[in-house]
Amino acid sequence: MTDHDELLLEQFFQQARDTQLPDGGFTRRVMNRLPERSLRLSRLWTVFCLALIALLFTVGGAWKLLLADVLTYFHTATMPAILVQAIVCAAVLTALTVAEVTSRERHSLQF
Repeated sequence: MTDHDELLLEQFFQQARDTQLPDGGFTRRVMNRLPERSLRLSRLWTVFCLALIALLFTVGGAWKLLLADVLTYFHTATMPAILVQAIVCAAVLTALTVAEVTSRERHSLQF
């Protein structure tokens, strides 16, 4: 679409955009119902992803590597670099998850 076409469409819909239609509270009722469903779907998606990660972590044998690194750390004076990276990554992801969940909870309470 060209700039001229966009300008014509903008002019055509300008009056409709400025017009307020009375909806008798319909929009408010719809918006009050949306967060509950989206929050429920968000929680289900989060649980599904966490379960999938746990399954892949277990089936892939990553827990053995992590356990071996933890045991190595306790038997030596230096911590392996990969373990430090894993701990930092887990801490950051946990903090982001907690921030997202609390943000969504606060947002759902506003409606």
